[in-house]
Amino acid sequence: MRKLFLFICIYFVSQWCLAQSVLDKSVSFFVQDEPLASALIILSEVSEVGISFSNSIIPPDKRVSADIVEQPLKLVLESFIKGTPIEYKLLNNQIVLFVKQGNEVYTISGFIEDSENGERLIGANVYTADYEHGTTSNEYGFFSLTLPAGPTTLNFSYLGYKLLSTQINLEENKKLKVNLTPSLTLKEVLVISTEASNAVQMEAKMNFSRERLPVEKIKGLPRLGGEVDLLRVAQLYPGVTSGADGVGGLHVRGGNADQNLLLLDGVPVYNGLHALGIFSIFNTNAVKSAKLIKGGFPARYGGRLSAVMDVRTREGNYYHYAGEFGLSLISSDLSFEGPIKKGKSSFFFSGRRAFTDFLLRPITKYSKGQKNEEGFTSYYFYDLNGKFNFNIDQKDKIYFSFYTGGDSFHDESDFEQNASFFSIKELDEQEFNWGNSIAALRWNHLFNGKLFANTTFTFSKFQYKSKDFFQSSISVDGIAPQEVFSLTQYNSSIYDIAAKIDFDYLPADKQSLKFGAAAIRHRFQPGLLILDEDYNLLGTQQEINVNDTLANSPKALAREYSLYLEDQIEFNRFFSAELGVYAALWDTPGKQYFSLQPRITARLAMSSNYFLTSSFTTMTQHLHLLTNSGIGLPIDLWMPSTAQIKPQKSWQAVTSFSYISDHLFQVSLEAYYKQMDNLITFQERPTAVSLDARNWENEVAIGQGKSYGIEFSIKKQKGNTTGFLSYTYSKAERQFDEINNGEVYPFKYDRTHDFKIALAQKFSKNIELSGNWVFSTGSALTLPASQYEYESPFLNDNIPIYNYGKRNNFRLPNYHRLDLGINFYTF
Repeated sequence: MRKLFLFICIYFVSQWCLAQSVLDKSVSFFVQDEPLASALIILSEVSEVGISFSNSIIPPDKRVSADIVEQPLKLVLESFIKGTPIEYKLLNNQIVLFVKQGNEVYTISGFIEDSENGERLIGANVYTADYEHGTTSNEYGFFSLTLPAGPTTLNFSYLGYKLLSTQINLEENKKLKVNLTPSLTLKEVLVISTEASNAVQMEAKMNFSRERLPVEKIKGLPRLGGEVDLLRVAQLYPGVTSGADGVGGLHVRGGNADQNLLLLDGVPVYNGLHALGIFSIFNTNAVKSAKLIKGGFPARYGGRLSAVMDVRTREGNYYHYAGEFGLSLISSDLSFEGPIKKGKSSFFFSGRRAFTDFLLRPITKYSKGQKNEEGFTSYYFYDLNGKFNFNIDQKDKIYFSFYTGGDSFHDESDFEQNASFFSIKELDEQEFNWGNSIAALRWNHLFNGKLFANTTFTFSKFQYKSKDFFQSSISVDGIAPQEVFSLTQYNSSIYDIAAKIDFDYLPADKQSLKFGAAAIRHRFQPGLLILDEDYNLLGTQQEINVNDTLANSPKALAREYSLYLEDQIEFNRFFSAELGVYAALWDTPGKQYFSLQPRITARLAMSSNYFLTSSFTTMTQHLHLLTNSGIGLPIDLWMPSTAQIKPQKSWQAVTSFSYISDHLFQVSLEAYYKQMDNLITFQERPTAVSLDARNWENEVAIGQGKSYGIEFSIKKQKGNTTGFLSYTYSKAERQFDEINNGEVYPFKYDRTHDFKIALAQKFSKNIELSGNWVFSTGSALTLPASQYEYESPFLNDNIPIYNYGKRNNFRLPNYHRLDLGINFYTF
């Protein structure tokens, strides 16, 4: 400890001495009646110290005469500028002259872009050299920073880009267009360690229960079937669980999968999964940025209880045409981008399609043939992203983006058997099709250096269709055939049309306001058609059953209105806060629900490396997902809050302690507690297929849940070795009066222990080795606790009866998985 203390003292003393030695440097020279500007140039040459100034600030009538012999530079300079409004400041061993401005402040604003393709960068760091002032660019690359008048050094940094430092003499408001250069080599990524460390610290100060998913790093991690997937990476973070091998989507801090707000370019997506949750709809080639928020929710987000996943897609290259083709074991993808008008507008298209159907068809056709059946099984998924961008002028920009994607499953079996006196024919077909379609038109407008606005009009649709057809015919010689016919069709659709406006306002130094309003029109229409016909051997019709809710099911309509205000303020260099409120009004026939949801986050910087953060947030969710599968099957029903079913509500408290080292390590320890009310689930009897959409409120149970835990993580984002390690201890519980005799039981995705490691080692610019290891407590499930037999007087046999005991009374074995990958780069 004494050695460490001695080292720190020596380091700071040496830095102080270095700064002092420039101004204390002795100089000797003679000037006679020289203009001040000329005298300053001579002083700079003699002292070999750069003196920077603008001729506009030098009084033209000021002249200097002096005979200097071995005098400190500081005293000589002060004597030259005495009696003038000029002051000086030492920046990077260079003297900068500026005019005294009293308490005046000015605003530096602008946009941060990629220098190679012109795309604006989201979440880039902007901070002064002394780290006293800083901000980040918003979702459209805009930043604004108000600083005291005078010279300053401004740094711009972004993960995967070279650090840019620029010196500015603030005498008026300034607008900048900042271009950052991507870092393609390890040497370029490792910028000066102190500057890189402080860039990471700037980002870490603002990240609390918030994970930025580094898209540029994700492609280096091991891939399932060669598919790079955002959701599978998100599952590696602490507090996030899923089913075995990633099936079932995301469950964040004890929440249900439907309690996650999935945003694609700001538009809500209802089903973010392909292949029952093994893959997500987010094509990584189309993604520019992604972040996962688990707690401390900013006030601009609302409508869900547990988490926010905000994904933004690429804009396209403003200067050059480019394309990319990829092929994996599961799918192929193609991207194309380029300028519409060079430097002014651009486009981007990206498509992905799985070719699993080409693999499944011949395999299943052969397998069915072995059982004397004809038919096949087919499944595939696809995604298509597109975006157009137009820079109208320096203050206005228009975007149009869209996404469409879905899954298609088909299974067909045709069986026929002929004997000497009878024949049997059976046809069995199943089809499942589901998918999302969204579109967004947005307009960015810059009123001035302090006020930025974004206006958005969006459309979102999720639709599910299924068909189950069965036909059987038995013919016996001399007797009319017996035929059985069954058809089940199920449709479910959700349509949203919305308008939203968001403002970013920077009223003062170290304060940022975000506020806005939104209106959404929801339309829900689930429906079911069941048609059964049964004929006896004599050909007479025996029974017809028809249950048709497709035609008779009413369209459930609801309107949602919201306002929010978010205030980020830094009181001093040690204490800052994020205060906000989200107000929502849910309007459904016969009932209105109003909620006021306060959000507060407070940060204490105990030093430049240690931070303590706490938050308290409340959330309201007006949508309900009725499910009994637990794996995110699209047959699950999205339904609105009604006069009988209240909105879900939650509150969450989080406290975090974090440490950011000068060697780019981040260590954090978070504790959270979350309470959820008005949760719904199916009662013991019905399923999604047997549910009557007109009376669904009578088939569900209403209850509550809670979760709590501790999350520990270590991250390293830069250097040859990158990755993170995390451990989570947590509990998640549910309670419904109609289930489990009203007793509390563990949530299906309750994981007491969850340990995860993700590492990447770059040996050179061409070779990288990566690996993930996951270990967790097994999922909870319900199994029979005992069995007894009932002797049936009709069947003359014993019938087994199972007693299941309590809900989720057993645990699967502990789960662990190791993934390894090696990447070869040719650039």
